[in-house]
Amino acid sequence: MIKKKRQRTNVKGIQYKLKNQIANALDLPKDLIFDLPRVTLIGNMQLYIENHIGLLEFGQNKIRLNTKQGEIIVHGNDLVIRGVMTKEIFIEGVIVEIKWKSNDGNTEGDL
Repeated sequence: MIKKKRQRTNVKGIQYKLKNQIANALDLPKDLIFDLPRVTLIGNMQLYIENHIGLLEFGQNKIRLNTKQGEIIVHGNDLVIRGVMTKEIFIEGVIVEIKWKSNDGNTEGDL
């Protein structure tokens, strides 16, 4: 059983390295290859987030989004969701803070 777990971990590491090499060789954005969230902030009034996988919490002062790597937490005033598509969301309001929290709980910080 232990060997299988090690093999899976090793396979993930090899897949990551291979994807990274392909992205570098073809000069592709890493968010496309690794399905990373892309966060675009326009002033402090508009926020566009790509590659999320779900809305966890919504309120006028706080919005939490789930991604494959963790959560994006948006704090602000009068927050409204202007548009939602499968993997994209458009938020308006007075954006005060954007935070990141990884799935493993070891990484947390401001974006």
